[in-house]
Amino acid sequence: MERISDVLIIGGGIMGCSLAYNLAKRGASVTVLEKTTCGSEGSGRNSSGVRAQCRDPKELKLAMQSEEMWLTLSEELDYDVEYRRIGNLQLAFDQERMEEYRQRVSREQAAGLPVRMLDMDEIRRRLPNVNLDDGIDGCQFLGGTLCDSDGTADPLRATKAFHYAAVRHGAVVLPHVTVTGMTVENHKVTRVHTTAGDFSGGIVVNAAGAWGWEIGKMAGVDVPITPYLCQVCITQKLPPDTLKHYLCIHPYAFWNQTAHGNLLYTNAHAPLEQFPRHDVGYDVVEYLCRVTQKLFSPIGLGKLSLIRTYSGWNEVTPDGCAMIGFAGDPENFFVDAGYSGHGFCLGPASGVACADLILEGKTDLAVSELAFARFDKTR
Repeated sequence: MERISDVLIIGGGIMGCSLAYNLAKRGASVTVLEKTTCGSEGSGRNSSGVRAQCRDPKELKLAMQSEEMWLTLSEELDYDVEYRRIGNLQLAFDQERMEEYRQRVSREQAAGLPVRMLDMDEIRRRLPNVNLDDGIDGCQFLGGTLCDSDGTADPLRATKAFHYAAVRHGAVVLPHVTVTGMTVENHKVTRVHTTAGDFSGGIVVNAAGAWGWEIGKMAGVDVPITPYLCQVCITQKLPPDTLKHYLCIHPYAFWNQTAHGNLLYTNAHAPLEQFPRHDVGYDVVEYLCRVTQKLFSPIGLGKLSLIRTYSGWNEVTPDGCAMIGFAGDPENFFVDAGYSGHGFCLGPASGVACADLILEGKTDLAVSELAFARFDKTR
């Protein structure tokens, strides 16, 4: 049976659900097709960071706009997303990175972001439970940066909050529906073929995250996305404020203490060829645990239990930034993907901006430099 809506969204991650909510509350008929369940891929399986610092200049302003939306998101969606503005502290262990941080901080401060350099004395005061003297793999920490407006939220709860709010406003969200192909006629996607039958939309949105390249291919559009895996580990609960900030040590990992007290830590990129499914990379887990045990040696973290580990797919574009906007051909094919592993923070603002572009053709939010047109070969 063919089902028709104003906007047909492929992908039920935070981008697809945020967009569905913002469209539906403005009166559009919306259908979301999700091949598993909402938030089961990268949106619900990430490091939970809501950060603006250390962004490409193209998306810094949008991240700052989104962080303001996070402040009232639980109230707006009537669902606790466990957002906490705890600050993001990034450590550096060589002079080259310190100089990169100085230049970045200068640029971000000029844009209005509350970020600053920290020396090691202040970092020690802020991280009393972290071993900052031994470094990692022989590299000593030299300093870092702190952005007070950054924070964390629960990835799955946030995605579900948008999902449930979209449904309350009339959106139809269909889980366990896999897109298998598309029919393109007269420069438009006229039908989307799925395991549950055919669907049509005046606008068809590619919000498929790491699999956005596959969806693009079905429409005849090259969407330059490379999937990669994010590995997540979670320990048993620690005393409150064991780790007061979201901690980043690039390129090793990210750490934060959840609202419930668990320590969550994640690694960076692992290629599709290395982990072809949602596999747990035990070599990665072993390394993360070893580094984490050393970092938190002042509190004897090695005696804690690792209660859960999982992985989730993210994506990366050629310039590491999102792609937002209509393709040239098919003219009703809209791309909302490619957030490159740091889109969770952007979810609230992206949903508003994409709804603006779809319904009104313009937006006041800072997405002009993220236009899909910069990669679109159909124009």
